[in-house]
Amino acid sequence: MKKILAAGLAAMFLFAGSAEAAEQAAAVLEAGAAVAGAAADSGSLELTRRAAVSVPAADAAGWLPAGVKRVAPETRPLPALERAIAEHYGIPEAGWGKTRYRYNYVDLNDDGVTEIFAVVDGPYTSGTGGSSAVWGRLWGGRFLLYQAFTLVRTPVLVTDRAANGLPHGGRILVMRRSGGGMPAELVRYVCHDGEYVAEPAGPVAVGKGTTILCAPAGAAAEEEGSFPLLHGM
Repeated sequence: MKKILAAGLAAMFLFAGSAEAAEQAAAVLEAGAAVAGAAADSGSLELTRRAAVSVPAADAAGWLPAGVKRVAPETRPLPALERAIAEHYGIPEAGWGKTRYRYNYVDLNDDGVTEIFAVVDGPYTSGTGGSSAVWGRLWGGRFLLYQAFTLVRTPVLVTDRAANGLPHGGRILVMRRSGGGMPAELVRYVCHDGEYVAEPAGPVAVGKGTTILCAPAGAAAEEEGSFPLLHGM
């Protein structure tokens, strides 16, 4: 939990637009990681709140607006991200091959700093309601985890506009949830002080943006464009 709080501090400074403050926050994270030791239990990592909005589309990407830009996952594994995932979720070596991840590079506040949004599938991170996801950035050869999400299904829409309307404000994330006996719904995540939370609302205005983690063209299975936790471990 100390590591997550420190990472949230780093994210908060990043969204405030101060690179120097972000470096200081990252240093706090490095120090906290050495003290914290083992990763926190995944049950304490829920940082989202549920928003129930009906989704009529049956197909996983059928809710996307026409003409929206669609981006497939990256095509190369990312060892630093794999190490962070295994540590964060406490995945033992026997579970690495059963855990797969997909990721895209994103700039969630248009400040020129590249972040990463990744979805993690497997017995340690997924259930009938969806999979887990992490958001963070690379720093000094490590992946600094800002925030974890649960009940995530791809693709994920990153809107063009910020929630607060400011040039470097955090972009809104829109995701679809279904499964577990619950009706399909759209969930909109808005960034507040460096942390994304799901805001209950009326019908979600999806709007324009870029959709990440889309299935590669011709992909016949969900595993296309994903990697197991086997690189650089």
